[in-house]
Amino acid sequence: MNSEPLKNRTIFTTRTPDTADKLAEPLRRYGATVYNLPTIEIQPAAFSSEIEHVLNNIHNFDWLLFTSQNGVRYFLELYKKVHPSGQLPSGLQIGVYGQKSASCLTENGIKPDYVSKAKISDNFFRHLQEKLFRKNQHVLLAMGNMASYKYEKYFEGFVNCSRLIVYHNTIPRHVDRELLSKITADDYDMIVFTSPSTFNNLVYLTQNEISPEKIRAASIGTTTKKAIESQGGNLLLTARRPNIKTLIEDIVQYFHAGDQLIVE
Repeated sequence: MNSEPLKNRTIFTTRTPDTADKLAEPLRRYGATVYNLPTIEIQPAAFSSEIEHVLNNIHNFDWLLFTSQNGVRYFLELYKKVHPSGQLPSGLQIGVYGQKSASCLTENGIKPDYVSKAKISDNFFRHLQEKLFRKNQHVLLAMGNMASYKYEKYFEGFVNCSRLIVYHNTIPRHVDRELLSKITADDYDMIVFTSPSTFNNLVYLTQNEISPEKIRAASIGTTTKKAIESQGGNLLLTARRPNIKTLIEDIVQYFHAGDQLIVE
């Protein structure tokens, strides 16, 4: 493989500005022209009486669960409005999906009781259900507004599960129209999506100019893949494993192999 297998390829990423470079920079090193057009914006949940009530009674929960760095970050911001010390109740156990989310906790002086390195979040919840939870325990999920409600179904009839929305995933208030016009003009080779919202929001932003089947997409994993397929997007590839490193490898291989589809 040559040192610039993506030379003369134009690739769009759709991540938030603070996470875009982890995907864009390696693609540029492989020779691609990369543009980042964020199609999601993360906003903290507004502090409310409902949130205050939950956080004032957090000692009534047995487990607190996080599935993302944003969940950790925005939960702690809200929690410190009620408990300025940031100290969680000693009896509260904490489960985290992913090492990056765990690191976000430890940076704030909180040691999680269980950190899952599972490839998909379903296995995180399944392990908790089968190995760590006890019947009738109380569990709090700190999540974003777009998180699937399938998670509660893992625990139905076994533990009492509550959800606390600590951040909102929204369509950006300001969009680079010049970059958006490159997409509507079909002036690119691939758009990379790392969550269902990144694809769904692009469909919304371009709804009056192109149809979803015109969007040439690469997906980081099966959940995003399903969102793309459900709207008829032109799915070029899905990463063999749901992480940025594998996604980049598969994009390089896709173009280097002469547009041979990579099968999961």
